[in-house]
Amino acid sequence: MQPLALALAWSASLAAATSLQQLVDQQQQQPLQQQAGSPAGSDLPPARSQGRNCRERHGVAEVRSIGPDCEVIPAAAAGEPSKVEFPMKTISLDFPCAEPFATPPLVMITIMHEDTNKLYASSVRNVTKHGFSFNLQRVDDVAEPDMRCSQLRVSYIATSDFISNDI
Repeated sequence: MQPLALALAWSASLAAATSLQQLVDQQQQQPLQQQAGSPAGSDLPPARSQGRNCRERHGVAEVRSIGPDCEVIPAAAAGEPSKVEFPMKTISLDFPCAEPFATPPLVMITIMHEDTNKLYASSVRNVTKHGFSFNLQRVDDVAEPDMRCSQLRVSYIATSDFISNDI
């Protein structure tokens, strides 16, 4: 990597970390208001029912539950053990905004789980003004793997501040 490109990437990472904390702080300070026409108990995420506007914001940061990291396959016959698999998953998320971003934002994700001995790989794909999807795969390869299922969460930041045609 060229020294200038490396410096720009490091600078963007540092700015993103600062921006993430600012975005989380901003979201926590906003009053809880329900969008007109959004009934109580709605299936909409809380931020969407608050009517946040991604078009006017610098970005959005959120932590969401994405379910278990495994699939349990029942035993084929009585007395046999069930089987646990860790398949690759493609997960799609909508941004929690009543108004979408003006352009597709830059999205950065981190996979969170309660067990620090499991390793996951993820890749962001299909980013739009309304949401994104990502691939997720457990990738640890050890002599005695932990075959228990874990509940996973994704922490992400989506920002249009870094999108530029000058790069």
